[in-house]
Amino acid sequence: MRKVCSYPAGTKLFNGLSLDGSLKALPGIPYAAEVWYDPPTTAAVTDFPPCASALVLPVAASLAGDSLPLFTAHVAGVPINALIDTGASHDFVSEAMIKRLGLSVRPTSWSHVSLADGGKQVILGQVELRLVVGPLRLSVSPYVLPALTSAASYIL
Repeated sequence: MRKVCSYPAGTKLFNGLSLDGSLKALPGIPYAAEVWYDPPTTAAVTDFPPCASALVLPVAASLAGDSLPLFTAHVAGVPINALIDTGASHDFVSEAMIKRLGLSVRPTSWSHVSLADGGKQVILGQVELRLVVGPLRLSVSPYVLPALTSAASYIL
């Protein structure tokens, strides 16, 4: 890592926009700042296999009396219970939900997903979905698993 440049306090680094869209000079920064550069490594980028930490969560959460971060999304007008899993590397949807939606699954290069408890579950493939959450519309490509949690049909 190497330092590229330094800026003393008071340096004007940023511009803002006025209400009419024109540039407006902002005051200088109240502190000294440095810009550092970390060149990329020569090692190859690794494509990590999918993992899901929430697939074992509902049992633990129900035992602890905790609530799960669930919300309702819609796919093709069908409500779907979704679970936010900050530990998951990818999105996952249950096979039952894909059958209910009448969608076809396309093959994927991954054969299984690693679970938080160290177990594994077979990946059946991937699908393309238009997930609707309130005014937000997302195009997603979740992995299809034989079963998810009892609380949700979708994990993101």
